[in-house]
Amino acid sequence: LVQTIEGVPAFIHGGPFANIAHGTSSLIATKMALKIADYVITEAGFGSELGAEKFFNIVCRTGNLKPDAVVLLVSLKSLKRHGAGNIKKGLPNLEKHLENVSYFGVPVIIAINHFIDDTDKEIEIVEEFCKSKNISVPVADIWGEGGEGGIELAGKLIDLIHNNPAHLHYLYDLNAPVKEKIETIAK
Repeated sequence: LVQTIEGVPAFIHGGPFANIAHGTSSLIATKMALKIADYVITEAGFGSELGAEKFFNIVCRTGNLKPDAVVLLVSLKSLKRHGAGNIKKGLPNLEKHLENVSYFGVPVIIAINHFIDDTDKEIEIVEEFCKSKNISVPVADIWGEGGEGGIELAGKLIDLIHNNPAHLHYLYDLNAPVKEKIETIAK
């Protein structure tokens, strides 16, 4: 248990190899946090095709967790890289991550991880894309503004949770053959 510079408690627990094995924090940390907080956010990193997939199919199942929402974090830098320097050309990558998350039946919000060199015009491109998908897209500038930079995201996330119930389902049956599980994930 640690405290942020703003006095907020945070559990940091990854066990051996930190979180690289499955891209999430430990069940111990998540379950402890769930006992003392109204809202718990846990990282399931490395993208929807790795972190989120393993979080839902393995961690949630093992820990009997029922997430209420997904925050899909995106940076304009990543969209540019996926689009060879063009944000619009990088949007199909974001769309694929949205598709991956949709298979689990948990509502999603996209948060733009704001960097100092992001322009309003670039942000508008992502906002228009998200609007066309009927997905909320707050800008989070926590690096630059601390907790105040995440207020919009927090408000929109709470609204999403309370107005869009999650219906978590897994991609495969635990009793399916390993080959079938792998093919399901891959396809």
